[in-house]
Amino acid sequence: MPCCEVDRMADELESLIRRINRTNSATVLEPGDETIADAIAQQDVLRVRRTVYKAAAEAGIVRRDRYSKSELRFECSGCGRSAKAGRRCRPAVP
Repeated sequence: MPCCEVDRMADELESLIRRINRTNSATVLEPGDETIADAIAQQDVLRVRRTVYKAAAEAGIVRRDRYSKSELRFECSGCGRSAKAGRRCRPAVP
């Protein structure tokens, strides 16, 4: 694709994005005084919060895998190292 065509398409894309942003900033939603842009920003923040809370919840999970019927292997969710049942994971010394 020639450079001039890329520049033309990029200019068209920028123009489209600017028009969409203007529309989203000017359009007020029915229930309140929020604009579409406000609702999009709120949605983005909720997505970030959900991702952070999900990661925090998953970090607190202790994974237990069986090697055999009588042996359990525990994996530290913080460092990923395995330890035998009943033993604590100790951080590696630098």
